[in-house]
Amino acid sequence: MLFNSVQFLILFFPITFALFSWAKKRSPEASMVVLLIASLVFYSWWDWRFTPMLIASIVINYYFGRHLAVHRTGLQLGIGISLNLIPLLIFKYAGWVAGMVGTPIQTLVLPLGISFFTFLQIGYLTSIYRNTNEHRGFLPYSVFVTYFPHLIAGPILKHNEVTQQLVSIPRGPIEFGEKFARGTLLLVVGLFKKVIIADAFCSGFANSIFAEAATANFVEAWTGALAYSAQLYFDFSGYCEMALGMSLMLGITIPINFASPYRSTDIAQFWRTWHMSLSGFFREHIYIPLGGNRHGFVLSVVALSITFFLTGLWHGAGWTFVLWGCLHAFYLILFRLWTKTGVSLPIPIAKTVTIVAVIFAWVLFRAASLSDCIAMWASMIGLNGITIGAGFMQFREYIPAGIAFADSHLVVGTEVLLYGVLLGWCATAKNVHEFELKPTIRHASMIGVMAITAMLFINRQSSFLYWQF
Repeated sequence: MLFNSVQFLILFFPITFALFSWAKKRSPEASMVVLLIASLVFYSWWDWRFTPMLIASIVINYYFGRHLAVHRTGLQLGIGISLNLIPLLIFKYAGWVAGMVGTPIQTLVLPLGISFFTFLQIGYLTSIYRNTNEHRGFLPYSVFVTYFPHLIAGPILKHNEVTQQLVSIPRGPIEFGEKFARGTLLLVVGLFKKVIIADAFCSGFANSIFAEAATANFVEAWTGALAYSAQLYFDFSGYCEMALGMSLMLGITIPINFASPYRSTDIAQFWRTWHMSLSGFFREHIYIPLGGNRHGFVLSVVALSITFFLTGLWHGAGWTFVLWGCLHAFYLILFRLWTKTGVSLPIPIAKTVTIVAVIFAWVLFRAASLSDCIAMWASMIGLNGITIGAGFMQFREYIPAGIAFADSHLVVGTEVLLYGVLLGWCATAKNVHEFELKPTIRHASMIGVMAITAMLFINRQSSFLYWQF
């Protein structure tokens, strides 16, 4: 079931909201039972055959966590982490590895959200080992893992910050105050971003151009790269805002997972604002245990390289994803070397350099193969000649010599300007959670128009891009 589907928006969420509001009047336990059942229905809607696997994972991790609290040793923690990683490795990477060693096997269907609920529970076990966790019972833990707003694509929650809210849910009906209004705003804006901008405006151009990446010319390659950069941005930010908004409407606060990363003035800031919970998880569980930046520059580079190698591998079983992670490690190493010079760039230039670097990396992330990526990069930097679309013909007297015009069945040419302006807006505008919501006709009308527009296009529903990871 998709957040941007009629079934979810018209049936599932309103029914869940009504039942949760009813249960709140009785007890926190009743509220948690409603959330648990709703979350299991939500997960099972995609493929019920994987629901027993999710339930088994919850049971095993909960009781292993209780065991770990008594036998708090590194060996026990290692066993617990292995129990979580083995299913993930089998489902996500076995086919890829087997193909590389020349013994291909049938590709397994990847259980939805397995990467997220695996990391969630590894974080739970780690917090017990570090003695920073409180046991609150099996029911709160089950809701913590399955809670439907975050189950499929994050954020990766921490046990204490959620279960504390669950066990202290106040009795009484849901209050239709500022939190509910802000949740509605986030839900509507997130839906609009996904349905209108990511799907209707960006995905068509991105998909068609990357399908012909090997032959894309200069303006086609840039249009595809910019369109995909915008698609992924609005797709993921739309999901994060819908998840945050629905949770707020239920009275539960989950952490912000996306904070305008295209406004970043350096690549380190980009990773502090893009999928923040995932970045935090890798920093806490891989980079810091490997030594972080505590043992000098060389060892920090090693730790950084390993961390981003695994970050790329987490996103997909393929060399393009691995190399994408390595490319970002290279960016971060260059940035650290640059900071040692003490030279700082003007903010507009720093933002431009950062977003261009990110866009080039997204080409590697999206391309079907390394050869397609290299072809796109070559066209983007003009190695295949600079050819622009017929849409610029009226400006031919102002265009430098050496730039050719050509018709294209993919783009007119001016699309590259539209996507450039859109990404420029992303580099300057506030994130929606920073928006100051006021009880005015203007703000209510804005939310209403966005909701109606999104619902008109909802029949074009497609899954969120991060659900495949």
